[in-house]
Amino acid sequence: ASRVQKGAAIFAATPRSTMLRLTKLDEQPVHAASRYVYDWLVALYTLANENAGYRHPQDVTDVDRAQLIALIA
Repeated sequence: ASRVQKGAAIFAATPRSTMLRLTKLDEQPVHAASRYVYDWLVALYTLANENAGYRHPQDVTDVDRAQLIALIA
């Protein structure tokens, strides 16, 4: 769920008014891409937190890493 527009799905399009008159502006002006960028950053942060501690099956093991450090040093 979007944290910028409460109750809306993440990356959801801005709701359009069906009125043909001028659009009513919010009290705080919002840049057109601000919602998208903020939603993207929140999604990235959430994904990073969900993957904390993840280790790829083909990742270098601790033993191999120690041997590599010994070779380089």
